[in-house]
Amino acid sequence: MIAPVIVLMLAFQPVTSVTVTGKITYDKEYPVSFATVVIKGTRNGTVSNADGIYSITVADPGAAKLVFSSAGFRSKEVKIKSKQVINVKLLVDEKDMDAVVAKKNW
Repeated sequence: MIAPVIVLMLAFQPVTSVTVTGKITYDKEYPVSFATVVIKGTRNGTVSNADGIYSITVADPGAAKLVFSSAGFRSKEVKIKSKQVINVKLLVDEKDMDAVVAKKNW
């Protein structure tokens, strides 16, 4: 009779949320301004500031992944696990750079 009670207690332990922060950079540690950070499989996300700094609260960090993306860079997925600080270095996506066109209308 004691064993089922213990199993039930373990099954209903609350999930702890955690705030993950970090800096998104590229090349020689240049910040990636206004990059998108999304919890994979959700619509929950944030955007890095002009210095590449972000902060996001994650409800179930043990199972969650963050997806980092920005125009002109390859997206990157990172498992959170128990980390509270995740600094990410994005790689420039050369194929996307061919699609960028600057047009001057004077």
